[in-house]
Amino acid sequence: MYQVTLEPLVLLYSTSYIIQLSVQQDFIFYRLCTHHYTEEVCKVNYQTDVEEEVRWVQKEAVQYVMIMSAITSLIATFTAQFLGAALDRYSQKTVMMVPFLGAVGLHVVCVVVAAVPFLPLSFLYVGASLAGLSGGYAVFKSSISSYAVRSVEESGRTSRLGVMEGMLLLGSALGPLLLQLCLSFITDISHQYLFLGSECVMVISTLYLILLLPDLPAPIRLPTREFSSALCVTFRKRSGGRRTAILLLLLADFFIAIVYAAEFDLLYLYMQDRLSFTLKEYSRYLVIKNLVNGASLLCVLPGLRKLLGLSDLLLGVLGGVSRAAAFTLLALNTSPYLVFMVPVLDMFGQFLFVVLRSCLVSLVDPEEQGRQLTLTASLAQLSLLVGSLVFDNLYSALLNFHHSGFCFLVAAGFMVAATCILAFTHCHITQSNTEQETRPLFS
Repeated sequence: MYQVTLEPLVLLYSTSYIIQLSVQQDFIFYRLCTHHYTEEVCKVNYQTDVEEEVRWVQKEAVQYVMIMSAITSLIATFTAQFLGAALDRYSQKTVMMVPFLGAVGLHVVCVVVAAVPFLPLSFLYVGASLAGLSGGYAVFKSSISSYAVRSVEESGRTSRLGVMEGMLLLGSALGPLLLQLCLSFITDISHQYLFLGSECVMVISTLYLILLLPDLPAPIRLPTREFSSALCVTFRKRSGGRRTAILLLLLADFFIAIVYAAEFDLLYLYMQDRLSFTLKEYSRYLVIKNLVNGASLLCVLPGLRKLLGLSDLLLGVLGGVSRAAAFTLLALNTSPYLVFMVPVLDMFGQFLFVVLRSCLVSLVDPEEQGRQLTLTASLAQLSLLVGSLVFDNLYSALLNFHHSGFCFLVAAGFMVAATCILAFTHCHITQSNTEQETRPLFS
């Protein structure tokens, strides 16, 4: 008999999420361009005689994307703390529904703005606010992670989280693939119909969650006084150096999430400017990249653990080195063909993220996992905001000097820093082990 699991839900959500994100960037660029220049200029925006006009549009588009990211991040960081506490106390399925409904609201706003030409782009900020009020991507990640780790034994957490991240990446590949097919067969399709198609996928995932996904047994109800905030869960005194380890791992996770801002906000605009990629070509790149990452998490990660017996520490270091190398190539490359080697170098890149989250969960008590995961995701949301401010402004400045790729060298540096923190944390835990109760950091 077919068993209803979390995987289809994650796949559908990430498919819709990546389509909406890609179309949103293209739509903002197109709306700004057509409002200030002729249709001809916008269609030949890779030619040198309109280079200055296109550069101005790119800078303006980056500002809109940055403000939307800031609105969502700031609001979500606040609301996520309430939803994170609910993960430890109430139905996980109910909490999980909130970010899905917020995503549907964001899609509705995007459809309306794209369909009504006289509506200003700033109206998109309403959709960003709805996404933030629902906890956004932070609560989505923490709720599915909490659901996943509570459904398996402790020894299987890294593999289970790897499967969840793998499904996210497969969805991130399926979305661009569907987008590419749509653009191939319907060359003049309007942005509102692309947003509408993405919204339909999100609605289907929401219905799957509400009607089909089983809820986990309610967690043990502890007295209210024992429900400290997520910050107290993080900073309370723990034996064996675990509190310091948690803080260090949160810092490493913060650095990793900062890097995501460079990809989410800038990658399409960078490839459009540096490699003359269209939305269709960019979608092809995303399909390859996310398929490689997803297959690596679903197949290679479990294989390396079972067949070669690699520890989580080695897997995490392998992931950090892989991702840093990929960003370095992306920054220095000028060939539209060689750029497809970036996914190959980034094959193990998601290992570091999965290992960090697994380690964080292993260092707290079971009744604290929801709050810890939510705090982690909220900090990641804040780091996306910081990353947006850093990378978007840096990108705009570097455009003037024709060195916008240097942004990704900075991203590579953050990945190296996160990898070093992971290794240092392992040494710290090893040296801090005492006769008191201790827990191994790596399985």
